[in-house]
Amino acid sequence: MADPRRAEPKRLEQAVALQTNARLAYLQRLGWTEAPMKTLDPRAEAKIPGQLAPARRKFARYYGHTPMEMALLCLGSFLPLWGAPPVLGMKACAWRWLRTREHLQFGCLCPSMIVDREQQLVATFTNLNARGERSIPAIQITAEPLHLLPRSLAEEGTQLASACLFTGTEKSFDVGYWDDFTPLLVDCLVSDQAACTAARGRLKRLAWTALMMGVAELKGHHSIGLHRVSVPHEVTCHAF
Repeated sequence: MADPRRAEPKRLEQAVALQTNARLAYLQRLGWTEAPMKTLDPRAEAKIPGQLAPARRKFARYYGHTPMEMALLCLGSFLPLWGAPPVLGMKACAWRWLRTREHLQFGCLCPSMIVDREQQLVATFTNLNARGERSIPAIQITAEPLHLLPRSLAEEGTQLASACLFTGTEKSFDVGYWDDFTPLLVDCLVSDQAACTAARGRLKRLAWTALMMGVAELKGHHSIGLHRVSVPHEVTCHAF
């Protein structure tokens, strides 16, 4: 018969490993890195800046998966990044709050649509062209916490606005295009419904047309990630 005292350290080791993995997954969701953290690139400017502010409660529910994580995120949103203690991921929470505020305030508004209610998938359209005349139409499929939306909006086919930040390498930026973009669904993070409605209204009708054309081209294959689409140049270049 095995000695239970010998099994105890192993169980403790497994418990610590599980806690460590959970904490790492939590920090990864927040986008935390030990490297110097960069936020916005002063060389880029949004054509339609969001000019929106996140609600702390929605922010905590957007990124947190447990009551403890939500409480830490809410607390971290009140702390300055330089003053946040390096325990329980508080500095990461403060940084994510700062990043989310910048994302919604300075990110470019783009058209989005719920394409799969059951899988909580949202499609967002943009032009990855950074400068110049060439258009690079693309659709980003993301999984969003649709339970944060008002019930009347959480339906397949609903059109919403997303604030988007763009990323690229020095090489791609010099050539004149972005490699990728990250949308945040405005209604999931902003409590002011009038501001969310106004954000949708600031997008051109042609932007919604481009979104519908791009989604139709995917033909129901809504895999998460970036999809290049062939929306006509005349539509894409005048959508924003």
